[in-house]
Amino acid sequence: MLPRGLAFCVGIALLGVIAGVRFATEADVVPVAAVVIAPLLVAAASKPLPTAAVGLAAILVGVGLDLDDGWEASSLPRLVVIGAAAALGVIVASERERRDTELVRRREDSAVVRRLELALDAGAMGTWSYDATSGRTVWDERLEALHGLRPGEYDGTFESWIERVVPEDRPALLAASDRALETRGHYEAVYRIMCPDGAMRWLEARGEPFGHGRRATGTAGVVVDVTRQAVAAAELEKAREDARRSLAERNQLGVSLQESLLPAPRLECGRVSVLTHYQAGERFLLLGGDFFDVVQAGDSVRFVIGDVSGHSAYAAALGTALRAGWRAMALRGDDEPARWVDDLQALLESETDDPECFATICTGALTAGGLCVAAAGHPAPILLDDEGLRPLPLTASPPLGLGVGPAVQLAVPLRTPFVVFLYTDGVVEGRSAPASAERFGEERLVHWLDEHTAEGGFLEADDLPALVAELREANGGPLSDDVTILVLQDGGRR
Repeated sequence: MLPRGLAFCVGIALLGVIAGVRFATEADVVPVAAVVIAPLLVAAASKPLPTAAVGLAAILVGVGLDLDDGWEASSLPRLVVIGAAAALGVIVASERERRDTELVRRREDSAVVRRLELALDAGAMGTWSYDATSGRTVWDERLEALHGLRPGEYDGTFESWIERVVPEDRPALLAASDRALETRGHYEAVYRIMCPDGAMRWLEARGEPFGHGRRATGTAGVVVDVTRQAVAAAELEKAREDARRSLAERNQLGVSLQESLLPAPRLECGRVSVLTHYQAGERFLLLGGDFFDVVQAGDSVRFVIGDVSGHSAYAAALGTALRAGWRAMALRGDDEPARWVDDLQALLESETDDPECFATICTGALTAGGLCVAAAGHPAPILLDDEGLRPLPLTASPPLGLGVGPAVQLAVPLRTPFVVFLYTDGVVEGRSAPASAERFGEERLVHWLDEHTAEGGFLEADDLPALVAELREANGGPLSDDVTILVLQDGGRR
């Protein structure tokens, strides 16, 4: 077949040749077929408009040939034949273009269908169409295979479909379908089915409603087998739950062990009462090195609070060793906290040669003459007496393991009633507000103590957990470091 542009040119050229031959030979008769063939030739390959142009040119050539010798009645049939051939050429060209366009569209549709089939095969998906008016559903062979059926085995009824759905999943599945029909919204549901062979599969359906008017008359969409993903998700969630349980058990074991390593102070004298609180670091979920102790030697009540660097069983063991060493020193009979600090420095050096291992400590004694304290890298106690609430102006030596003595002790008169508040740095190193870079700090702690001792002048056992709760709230979540609090207060006020 000639190209469209070339066919037009050939038709025009043919008409030109006919006219040239007529005038060059002065032939009386020009065959009608010679003129008619031009528009028909163009119609076979070109579009309607070029065909119409060639047909018009053919008519003009025929008219021109006849007018050259004068008009004769016998010329009319020839002109009618030429005009009919031109009209027929236009009709043929129009029909051929329509059929060519339809053929291209069908080829494109076929390519789209083929690509859709490839996508459905690759995704292990099937399609459905549901007519709400008749209640019939049409499945393709892929969807039947997903339900464990042979091609054509599904009868298209609601009952045959819903009986395969696991009963627990039916209400949500039907509600999603009804909602899509009522609102003409997107339809999406995940449900389980039982196959004829007894296997259970997870299917995910996604579709859209169709129909005219406000209410849809049906839904259509695709179904994909998500069994593998559902099983993997269930196994992952189980693994996560097992990990959370194991982590919680390990954490509880660590907390229980840590608490078992801490003493329950028992004092025979009634002039001093003791409150303690320990909260393990919630972020590390490991044993910490915080420790405290209180003993009575004669009329003297001696105390210690400390913190070993790191969070591990080793840190907890080292803290226990320092506490045991301190207790042996405190029970010897002298009230010399600075000497205890120096001796604990020697004890730490004998226990470890790790240059990155260190400990902070604050220790002291309550006697009839007052309060005597010494510290190594540890926050100073906060004292409440008749002079008000204030941190003691204690000069601490470097932490144990990072410096050499001798330690310096501070002696202050102790007037009743009194409260001595000791704490590890986990109390003040949390955030002052969620996402804030500022620490909770000593100043805010003093403010909290001032509010909680304003009325009764002393602390209750419930106050210490309340303080830890406020620390967590200010931090915006779990505290990373251990929190240890030791309170000694006037026992005669109770």
